[in-house]
Amino acid sequence: MYYEARTHEIVEVTSAIEAAIRIKSGKIQTYQVMKWTSKDRMYNMYAVPDGHIDNMLLELAILRQEILLVDAPYQQVESITNGWIDDPVNLGKYLEESESSDFIMNENAQLIVGRPSGNERAHFICGCCGTTFLGNVKEQLNFGQDAGFGICDRCQNW
Repeated sequence: MYYEARTHEIVEVTSAIEAAIRIKSGKIQTYQVMKWTSKDRMYNMYAVPDGHIDNMLLELAILRQEILLVDAPYQQVESITNGWIDDPVNLGKYLEESESSDFIMNENAQLIVGRPSGNERAHFICGCCGTTFLGNVKEQLNFGQDAGFGICDRCQNW
């Protein structure tokens, strides 16, 4: 799964295991991202809910960002189907494994925290006609569309 970025809020936790426990508890919001530091202290790690499905916590994009590199890009290093994992211990193991992954799915993923700056783009599904389109995240927020649905240019003209 190559996730689609929406707007997020960071929730800092102490470890991958704590992130897994919080995610599996069902007490976090779908716009919240769990953030922790990798065991080797080289990366900030992020478990990001997929903003393009109905139950966003069933799919998690795992991003990492080098701590010592100024303005380091977010790299997507894993995609976890959380819906297939029964308990937080197993999810925690997968999150820990992603900390040292050599596989990079996306070298320059975007993670929008708070309000978008205006240049971020993502795929949306038009809530009116069902067409998939590439749109500006900030503009789509004007329609209250932050979970994968938006209004395409054709329908916006109506």
